[in-house]
Amino acid sequence: MINNEEYLDSYSTYLKIEKGLAENSIESYKNNVMKYVNFGIKNKIDVKNADEDFINQFLALLYDEQYSDTSVTHTIIVLKGFYKYMILEGYCDSSPIANIISPKISRKLPIYLTYEEIEQLVSAPNKETSRGLRDYAMIELMYSSGLRVTELVMLEVNQLQLEQGYLILMGKGNKERIAPFGASAKKALEDYIDNARGDFYKRGISKDYVFLSRLGKPFTRQGFWKMIKKYSREAGIEKEISPHKLRHSFATHLLENGANLRVIQKMLGHSNITTTQIYTHINYERLSKIFNKAHPRA
Repeated sequence: MINNEEYLDSYSTYLKIEKGLAENSIESYKNNVMKYVNFGIKNKIDVKNADEDFINQFLALLYDEQYSDTSVTHTIIVLKGFYKYMILEGYCDSSPIANIISPKISRKLPIYLTYEEIEQLVSAPNKETSRGLRDYAMIELMYSSGLRVTELVMLEVNQLQLEQGYLILMGKGNKERIAPFGASAKKALEDYIDNARGDFYKRGISKDYVFLSRLGKPFTRQGFWKMIKKYSREAGIEKEISPHKLRHSFATHLLENGANLRVIQKMLGHSNITTTQIYTHINYERLSKIFNKAHPRA
């Protein structure tokens, strides 16, 4: 008889092989389901026999642990997918979470950097050093192409079309997309590759990754986050900065300068246009502030 842990193992395989999800997404889904499965084990409930009351007990636990509405909604979505899988595999006949309604979420506008703050950030690394050339190239490329942080740190040489000015990326769900980059990022990449990358390269370790740490290994997400936090402090930027805020800045600045929303959607690798539409709200908010400040009868 299959037990709760085995449901989790087989579900992980399903997400990878059948759904083609990226490792980060699989890990996120697994963490949500694992918490639920462990709740079942603690209460001596086989999750295939769970009912709606048990689901509500689990959601109450999440609120007791100070989960936000956004996190609870994400968990509900994951568990609905998990039970669809359970039904598909014949482990149960119905979903105890099918009728659970997600909490309403007041969508927060993403924080982004101004043009001046971007200029301060890219000016912070010391370009007289190998480390500075690498860091500058990473910041320039992320802002220029709107990359996810994983796409940046795991970028390989064969994905980089330097002369043509674009990257070949494999996004969520193994969907390929083309991400162009500008002249500043191209120059930064050329300087780093020609004059600095060799200082980090270690035979048998570095392989084909573009951005390398001092150990010759590919840069980590945490390493990049710490790096831009450091440069943000040095540049005197007061906003709380993260890699994703560079992606928000990329999309917002494109929209402000007349880029089509569908184009931005493709460049960000969003599968749904509604995900991209959040940036129109930023633009409307900015226009409203300009109007209120500039119009004599506002």
